[in-house]
Amino acid sequence: MQQPSNWIWSYGIDHNKLKRIDIAINYSMKRCALYDDANVRKFCSEKFDVYGYQSSQEPNNSFSDPRNGHYSKIETISLQSNSSNQSVSLHNIAEMSLFIKERTSKVFLAIHDQGACLVLYSIVVTYNVCPQKTLPDTLVLLPETIAPVNESKIVKVMGKCAPNSKPTAPELGANCGSTGEWVREDDSTGECLCTAGWEKVSSECKGMLLF
Repeated sequence: MQQPSNWIWSYGIDHNKLKRIDIAINYSMKRCALYDDANVRKFCSEKFDVYGYQSSQEPNNSFSDPRNGHYSKIETISLQSNSSNQSVSLHNIAEMSLFIKERTSKVFLAIHDQGACLVLYSIVVTYNVCPQKTLPDTLVLLPETIAPVNESKIVKVMGKCAPNSKPTAPELGANCGSTGEWVREDDSTGECLCTAGWEKVSSECKGMLLF
């Protein structure tokens, strides 16, 4: 009996010049101690590896196959040794991030199992954006913006006034945070005011009712 070696990998994922993607793997894994057969326990594993490969072009089958050594390990996912649940498979969600290399256009993901009794339920790839939004406090309309990798790389975004409003300062904007939230830099940032005949209702200017 030989050590198992099983791979599963994805198609190429277009990342559209992102700086980082977040990966969530929903899985369950069985404890090796639950097997009675010593031969099974000999090759049993309570971990699996997650790999990634980034390409600047459409790879051929040779390069997209992780068994050919082109992938880099992202993380090893292991069962917690101090878990009190020893009688059933342990269900968990592993979360990690992959930083995108410059001048690449596609990401491939792979999972390598070498003896784990593993069930994969889903692999979800996401990234954060600050959505197109009119800030209710300032009536500044901001465009959808890809969030930065972390808070040390703040993205300052210029906006424009919501319909039927006008600016009070030459520059209108806010910061896009890494979690996808818009944050005003300070109270001195310009704002917009509804024009005559319109009144502010939440994040828009609505026509005033005349009696």
